[in-house]
Amino acid sequence: YEPKWDGFRAIVTRDAEGVRIDSRGDRPLGRYFPELVELLAAQPPATYVMDGEILMIIDGVMDFETLQLRLHPAASRVNKLAGEIPATFVAFDVLERDGRDLRSLNTDERRAELESLIQHLGEELAPDSPAGLHPGPALILTPQTRDPDVARRWFEDVDGVGQDGIVAKRAEQRYVEGERVMVKVKHHRTADCVVGGYRLERK
Repeated sequence: YEPKWDGFRAIVTRDAEGVRIDSRGDRPLGRYFPELVELLAAQPPATYVMDGEILMIIDGVMDFETLQLRLHPAASRVNKLAGEIPATFVAFDVLERDGRDLRSLNTDERRAELESLIQHLGEELAPDSPAGLHPGPALILTPQTRDPDVARRWFEDVDGVGQDGIVAKRAEQRYVEGERVMVKVKHHRTADCVVGGYRLERK
């Protein structure tokens, strides 16, 4: 089990050409998060493709509205926000490392590769709970547990971090692109609403 984050899903690629951050739909995101590109480019030599989530952490809580402000067309505005409220990248999978395609490995094997990679880069391993997240710029490994009670605590957001539920993965599952092979358990919220409208008079 892992927390389900409330951010932008992103694929980070670091190779001989530098660092690229793209959305799952191949939309370039690097220009909106220059502080993450700079952080990842400054790490020890390594080539990899990581899957994860870009978050905005403010006072220990995820702030999706502030994260959305980063999708601004003006570079000056983006750079100002990057300096004032830097983003955090939470890694939860690795597809490739040092030229090796890891997608055929199972979840546990890829997790071990990801932990090793994060350690090599000198960044932070998983905090004990989602509450261990802190403001960026940072590269952090997502927490993971096999304990249903811990997963239930994350789902209920006992620490008040703002995660949107949990994700359950099978230990033997390979990485599959374009298919939902993991189980996402989201919070469901209901509201009583009155919808009003009007119709223009036709003459």
